[in-house]
Amino acid sequence: MSLSKQLISLIVGLFLLVFVGTLAISIQNTRDFLYKQLKTHARDTAHALGLRLTPAVAGKDLPLMESTVDAIFDSGYYSRIVIRDMKGKVILDRKPRIQHEKVPDWFIRTVRLTPPEASSTITTGWKQIATVSVTSHPGHAYEDLWRITVQNFWWLLALGAVALVAVISLVRLVLKPLRAVERQALAISAREFPIQERLPRTKELRRVVKAMNYMSAKVEDIINSLTRRTEEMRARAYHDDVTVLQNRRSFEERLQHILHTHDEYRSGLLIIISLDGLKEVNTRHGYARGDAMLQETALCLLQACRDKPGAQVARIGGADFGIFLPNITLDGVQHEIDDIRAHVVELDLPERFGDGVDHHAGCAWYTGIQSLAELLAAADTSLRMAQEREPGHWECLHSDMPGAGRIRQASEWKQVLDNVIEKRAITLHFQPVRSPADETLLHQEVLVRLREEEGDLVNAAIFMPMIHRHDMHLRLDKLIVETLIETLPQLPAGRYAINLAPATTHDPAFHRWLEELLTRNKSRCPQLIFETTDYAAVTDHDALHRLIETVHRLGARFSIDHFGIASTSFGYLRTLKLDYLKIDGSFIRHIEVNEDNQFFVRSLTDIAHGLDIQVIAEYVERDEELNTLTAMRLDGVQGYLIGKPGTLN
Repeated sequence: MSLSKQLISLIVGLFLLVFVGTLAISIQNTRDFLYKQLKTHARDTAHALGLRLTPAVAGKDLPLMESTVDAIFDSGYYSRIVIRDMKGKVILDRKPRIQHEKVPDWFIRTVRLTPPEASSTITTGWKQIATVSVTSHPGHAYEDLWRITVQNFWWLLALGAVALVAVISLVRLVLKPLRAVERQALAISAREFPIQERLPRTKELRRVVKAMNYMSAKVEDIINSLTRRTEEMRARAYHDDVTVLQNRRSFEERLQHILHTHDEYRSGLLIIISLDGLKEVNTRHGYARGDAMLQETALCLLQACRDKPGAQVARIGGADFGIFLPNITLDGVQHEIDDIRAHVVELDLPERFGDGVDHHAGCAWYTGIQSLAELLAAADTSLRMAQEREPGHWECLHSDMPGAGRIRQASEWKQVLDNVIEKRAITLHFQPVRSPADETLLHQEVLVRLREEEGDLVNAAIFMPMIHRHDMHLRLDKLIVETLIETLPQLPAGRYAINLAPATTHDPAFHRWLEELLTRNKSRCPQLIFETTDYAAVTDHDALHRLIETVHRLGARFSIDHFGIASTSFGYLRTLKLDYLKIDGSFIRHIEVNEDNQFFVRSLTDIAHGLDIQVIAEYVERDEELNTLTAMRLDGVQGYLIGKPGTLN
């Protein structure tokens, strides 16, 4: 119960106590007063009647006695008048003929008013000849007592109601700052840090509000400071100072991770672009001009890769840039090369930075079997071949690479994917996410496999590039969500995480569709976790924020997958109200010997825990990595060491 309700309840209780007590005292005092009046009235009547009855009693004139008694008795103020001789024999006895029905019986039973009796001796000379007893009738007294009680009741009730309304209004006014403090505390727990501008007049409450304002500002400052420091350290370790792109070290670590993740990445395109004439620009125009050339080239490459999911862009040497496009099929290589080349040509380096300034590029296609050294060597060989030709030449080694024939052509994939979605020919596999401390199962991540007509299963690394090329994310994601919800009753109890493509999370039509589906299946929502990549938060923060609000309102949860690849800023963590954060595997591989990655993961974990977000490490495949992550207080781990994907049957 809230403090205001407790205070109001206490005040109401005290009011009822005062009300009942005051009314009871009023009734008792009135009762005592009326009793004394009745007693006096009976005594006076007995004496007066005794004197008037002396002649009639002495002469034994019964009619005279009756007329005298009746004249008094008929007034209705007496319940009995009795005349007895000295031996106790009743000479005359009158009882009431008037009944008083204006007072409720329950009131008469509750407030007993015993009628007082008074006696007087009738004498003639010195001789006592009879006695007369008079008992007052309480009917009029009850009527007066009832009338006074009703008047007091309504007066006290009206007065109490006015006083109660005034007191409650005062309590609410006084406690209003506490409700604001409560909202402020809840906002802080929800990763918002408001400041109350209006301070209460009450001294004690003013101090409480000031303390809450100080705490809110302090917590926000601590989180912002930790975030800035982490971003700065990450930038120093993983990004080039001039272009703010990934540096060579970060680029190679990311490629190493991709080349070891065959379930997710089966192919790709590596491009190395080398600028000609950088040294001459630095010599003739100064390093600022050379830096400008590097920065504009970096911006050009970022724009060229903006709509290519998972694209990695880095400055890997003095005048060399690297681009890796994951999951590019053989027949898509030339299209991607032409697209990026068009952006670089449009930059027009010779015109902007002088004669002798241009570029060459070498490309290599990753087929899923090369090592990092072999892939870099192939791209470098292509670059050297290009540099033997005219400026602006691009060279690509791919036609004779082994394994090219194992991949379907794009013209076949459209029909295959349409057929799969129409027939709902997908199979769900599950990979566990466990606590590194006690191996508790946190949830299962849902992985999708396509079922071919021959019965073979095709994993995402093979078909997702074609899903992207043919813009079929929305159809596939809807099918996956529906299939999981339909399957939940047959699955073990627990939570299940579904990956959504960034394009899906940005689609308002999908938002409406998902809200309707979850509303119809609200009892199953607590079992659902929706995931999307870091890229979705960077490209359309507002759309993702709306989707997360919808998911939370219906009882499901939300997670960011592959965190750390698409963004250098942690600022959106506070506004998106995430439940989970999955760190990309490129930061986890060999983390036990990589101090920069350790710092990044530890700092990210501290920030996330401060925002009530659970942190999970992906692609944990070695005991050394697991031991390091356990010591760093991560909430969950996922990878082949923890459990391989499979069915739950």
